[in-house]
Amino acid sequence: MPAVTYRYFALTRSMVFFRHGIFRLITAWIYRARVQLLLRCLLLCGMWSAVLPSVGSAALEMPSAVTTPETNQKLAQMVLGIISYTQWSQSDEQVHVCVIDSPHYYKVLLPLQADPKQSIRIWLKTAKTPDLTQQCHVLFFENTPAAQQQEIINQRGIRRILTLSMNNAPCVTGSSFCLSVTQGIPSFSLNLDSLKQSGAKVSSKVLMLAKPSPSQD
Repeated sequence: MPAVTYRYFALTRSMVFFRHGIFRLITAWIYRARVQLLLRCLLLCGMWSAVLPSVGSAALEMPSAVTTPETNQKLAQMVLGIISYTQWSQSDEQVHVCVIDSPHYYKVLLPLQADPKQSIRIWLKTAKTPDLTQQCHVLFFENTPAAQQQEIINQRGIRRILTLSMNNAPCVTGSSFCLSVTQGIPSFSLNLDSLKQSGAKVSSKVLMLAKPSPSQD
């Protein structure tokens, strides 16, 4: 074999091996990069799977609306005003306010017990408590669906019952007074049909302060 041909053959063979080696290096680098990316994804997914349940449970424990102590105090005073301007039976030595399924608003309303002008007791109850309307003069709902509120109210018989609720914007079913907080200022809408059905006699001075509900706009 001529020397020139041999050198050309050797050079060509070396180039083939070189290209093959480069290809293997690139393939190995791509594979390593994919593996690292996969590991990062798995690590992140594992971290989020550990974080999300705790975030979710914390969110469930939070109240429906994040409020300040000042706003809570204003809301409690508004509730006190409604109770104070409601006519109760002379046989009712104490007004029992039952907060339904809401530890948050139980704490918000608890200071009302210290009011010297009203004999008020605040209780924390659940919507499944038997004979709620016989135990309580006032029912305060937070997240109880309006339809379930109505079912509870319908059990009152001839007993007068005052009903208030948060998170009931339509205010067409359920509680008589639908409370809300906008920019730190509490207000309420009024469901006249529910109020008539409840038998509670609330002063017109209070009723005139009600804002129109969305269904009345």
